[in-house]
Amino acid sequence: QRDVSSRAVATPTIDPDRELLAKLDGYFRSALDHPTWVAWRRHARQCYEYKEGDQWTAEELAELKRRNQPPTVNNQVKVTLDRMVGQFIKQRTRVGFRGRNAPADEDVAALLSDLFRYIRQQTGLEFEERECAEDGFTGGFGALEVYVTFDDLLQATIGVRHVDPFELYPDPNSRRYDWNDDA
Repeated sequence: QRDVSSRAVATPTIDPDRELLAKLDGYFRSALDHPTWVAWRRHARQCYEYKEGDQWTAEELAELKRRNQPPTVNNQVKVTLDRMVGQFIKQRTRVGFRGRNAPADEDVAALLSDLFRYIRQQTGLEFEERECAEDGFTGGFGALEVYVTFDDLLQATIGVRHVDPFELYPDPNSRRYDWNDDA
């Protein structure tokens, strides 16, 4: 008769944190190296450079210098983008809620409208939206992050911030408009 309980059986231990980190790193590298997002970053960078007036290649600048010509720029890209952002700001709408079953839902709709207006005022949403729209007009998409923070007394504060699109690495396999669904 053998005493199995006295023998130490060596079983490999799998660190769940390391496993999760490897999985997330794989997701990130998949997004980083995907041809769609590599092409987007290349084209978007060029769009942002044009917007900033950096429209000459190194070869073109060398040729202009050889001919003693200044590298002038008639930046119609920036003018157009500024006009589009201006239109976005001017045509901004105020979001309000209406109940489906009047008059029973009117109080709830008014409360939601007031709450949304309060959040908009407290977070500076109008400025963040402007940055998001400008990114969308310039490089193809813009993004906002909505988050909740808590102070020492656990009082919640809603925050909204514009996210630089070059800091995002969307899931290239996502097929839904809302990335929260499947990305």
